[in-house]
Amino acid sequence: MLELAEIGEGPAPDWGPTILATVISFLVGYAAVAWFLRYISTHRFTGFVIYRIALGFFVILAVTLGWIPAQG
Repeated sequence: MLELAEIGEGPAPDWGPTILATVISFLVGYAAVAWFLRYISTHRFTGFVIYRIALGFFVILAVTLGWIPAQG
């Protein structure tokens, strides 16, 4: 199992790549939300609903057949 290192252990992080990754993540997330809001203002949710129902049935089937271990 992965564990988060204790604060203060190990070398200090390199802040340049961390800040760059944070800024890029923010911009991509903002663009995705803006695109989705624009998309749902002109389209219906039918495709999304069908996808979610199919995914739900697949997950139930996969857990029932033991393909995915059930989390307790």
